[in-house]
Amino acid sequence: MTFAHHASLKQAKFILAAVVIAGAMNLSFAEGMQSGVPSGWISSGALGDHFDIGIDPGESTRGHPAVFIASKDAAKGKFAAISQTIDVTAWQGKTVRFSMMAKVQEQGNYGEVFLRGTAGMSERDYSSVSSTNIQGVEWKEIALNMIIPKQLTQLEFGVGLRQQGKMWVRDMKLTPLDTPPRTERPKHDNIIELMPLRMPSAAPVNLDFSE
Repeated sequence: MTFAHHASLKQAKFILAAVVIAGAMNLSFAEGMQSGVPSGWISSGALGDHFDIGIDPGESTRGHPAVFIASKDAAKGKFAAISQTIDVTAWQGKTVRFSMMAKVQEQGNYGEVFLRGTAGMSERDYSSVSSTNIQGVEWKEIALNMIIPKQLTQLEFGVGLRQQGKMWVRDMKLTPLDTPPRTERPKHDNIIELMPLRMPSAAPVNLDFSE
């Protein structure tokens, strides 16, 4: 083998290695997923076993991280959800509006937005549940409203995914209103009714998923 041929072979190997390394770096950056439940949120269901959750930089905008929940398999009969529970004594008599931007991976899949108001930690306490579907492959605003009567002292709010697919949410807001807007709610089984009651905190945290 000539010296020139040997040098060109070494150069080709070096270039090939550089391409592989660059490809791996680009793949890592493209995936870029930050796995884990966002700070301040509590998970329920089969997260970890049948579902993944994290921040998706590819669906985030500047200053507005997007959280995803995605099934790993068919996950028949399973669900995964994240939620917070807060004290709403000061909001009694008002309507709470829970809104966000959201989308799902493909037509036929849907996620769920939910609210559950309770008068305490017992399942026998007065409670009220409201939920709506996340549908559509394009980003759009999803809003859900619930009246907070005098009996309710705490409110659980969150999002979830059932069985299969992938959903993204960002730009969450939880706002008390004096006059409720009208919201259409498709009828279906509610993920929230499968979740245990939680002790409330004083106020919602990390609704923008920045932590």
